[in-house]
Amino acid sequence: MLHIDLPCVSEISQLANENSDACVSIYVKTSPLREELHASKVELSNLAKTAYQKLEGIKLDKRRLALISEQIDELLEDDSFWRLHSSSLAVFVTPEKIITYRLPNDLTSRVEVSNRFYIKPLLRSLTFSHSADVLVLTENSVRLIEFFENGQSVEEHIAELPSKGMHALLANPDGMGQVAMHKENARLVQYVRYINQVLRPYYLQNNQPLILVATDHIAALFKKHCTLPNLIQKHVNLSADNTSVADIVTLARPILAEHHKAQLDSALALVTERQNQNRTAFDLTDVARKVTYGAVDTLLIDIDACVPGLICEEGKVTLFDKSSAEKGDVIDEITKRALETGAKIVAVRANELPAGASNVVAVLRYAL
Repeated sequence: MLHIDLPCVSEISQLANENSDACVSIYVKTSPLREELHASKVELSNLAKTAYQKLEGIKLDKRRLALISEQIDELLEDDSFWRLHSSSLAVFVTPEKIITYRLPNDLTSRVEVSNRFYIKPLLRSLTFSHSADVLVLTENSVRLIEFFENGQSVEEHIAELPSKGMHALLANPDGMGQVAMHKENARLVQYVRYINQVLRPYYLQNNQPLILVATDHIAALFKKHCTLPNLIQKHVNLSADNTSVADIVTLARPILAEHHKAQLDSALALVTERQNQNRTAFDLTDVARKVTYGAVDTLLIDIDACVPGLICEEGKVTLFDKSSAEKGDVIDEITKRALETGAKIVAVRANELPAGASNVVAVLRYAL
């Protein structure tokens, strides 16, 4: 069974600010299928052993190392925890605490040991939504379906939504009241307004994309009166009273993929626009200096890249040949500083970066 617990921006900021003599960050591929989770547990155990070897290499106090080991062992033995999972698992451990997140995106398995947590891969799940809701709207029914990139879907239930559609709602004096039967368009307007009114509180705390499945006429009315900021403008033109959940999700998936592409294209277009205004930085050392002084508005990072080194308080970069627990990752440190100064983070793969970029690109708040 699929389970997701994404970190919010404030939680990521807290992770970024964590500083300890031993911060272990582990990312493991998992699966929503329970029979496949044994392999994930074995991989987590093996990655933990790698972390222990690194901690022994830096002469961490054995009692502190034992505290980390005990927490990971407890996690591995927690059967209730392993009943529910998604596509990846992130585990963050210090001698004092352990934090886990079950993520919907496929991340590369890895372990990092430093005095700070390695947070960069987490940001992919905040850049691109890996699930979406589908509002299936006809005159006869209303359905809300959530689907995930890995193929799973579930029909959601909101009590106030009129499952039997417009006619049942209009017949209810406690709903929208009586409207003359011949005023069909007015009836539809009141109907879509009511749907929007019901969904608005729900989406104040849930901003994942919303895809509309409706005939062109109903879709146009709903978009005209919709105040939901997460509604994707492209819709599926279909009267789906008798369409299965699986078929609806199949029709909705391409729209979510197009939405992700549009988000990336928008970020790349911003880079091009700001390049013409001398408001971009492509060089790693240049980006490090500018982010230190709060000049970065938007930061594009390759979540799989790692550049061993340190950044001093003034933003100067010192690079190393190989990473160790005392050193760290320059890109991760740039990301942390960007979060601290309110920059937007766009976490991408190497092939999604703008031409000429190696592993990081900054869009600046002003020309320097």
